[in-house]
Amino acid sequence: MTKNSARFQRVFLSHPWGPSCPPYAGGEGVSIKPTRSLAAGDSCNAVEFKAPNHIGTHFDFPSHFHPSGKHALNYSPDFFVHDKTLVFWFETPYGHLIEVGDLEHALRNYDGDGKETLILVRSGASLYRHTAQFWQAGPGIAPGVANFLRKTFSQLTSVGLDSISISSLLHREIGRSVHHEFLCHERPLLIIEDMDLEPLAARVPHKVIALPLRLEEGDGAPCTVIAEL
Repeated sequence: MTKNSARFQRVFLSHPWGPSCPPYAGGEGVSIKPTRSLAAGDSCNAVEFKAPNHIGTHFDFPSHFHPSGKHALNYSPDFFVHDKTLVFWFETPYGHLIEVGDLEHALRNYDGDGKETLILVRSGASLYRHTAQFWQAGPGIAPGVANFLRKTFSQLTSVGLDSISISSLLHREIGRSVHHEFLCHERPLLIIEDMDLEPLAARVPHKVIALPLRLEEGDGAPCTVIAEL
């Protein structure tokens, strides 16, 4: 065992990507079909897949809502490595929009320096990800949260959450507005949706690496997220 492996436990904060991923609003999901098969006498196994780019654990980039916003290839590798992360750990009811007041209450004992680059919002939604309630009545984010986070955390670049979207299907028009607040700003906050935050068990990770698929012109992209605890 190396010294580093003895100090840290590494966990995935992203779900497996494939047909098990629930689509937003019951839309198109991921389909995978074999194109070559050893069992059928082919020289190898191979599959092809078809999917929207906003499904499973994925990034929303500014170009998702801003016509001249950045996309997946406009960021350096360092942007996706976070050495300072803050976790908000909530038990959120169906359809609830997490508000500034919820965050202020959670920060009442915060004694950090406000220089976190990543904030993770655990609502508990992934506990019922296998049910229709996840996309039909999941929680979301309320107006004002993006600006509150910008003012409170001077180095913040990204916000991740375990619900299917920051836009609850029960409050869809509000959700579109909130997407604009996060992404259409001189200091956009990237969004990572449909994360699996349960492995944290309310702990603050030492480091988080969230790597999107380097999708050309990608206004959003599936990603793999790993945390060191």
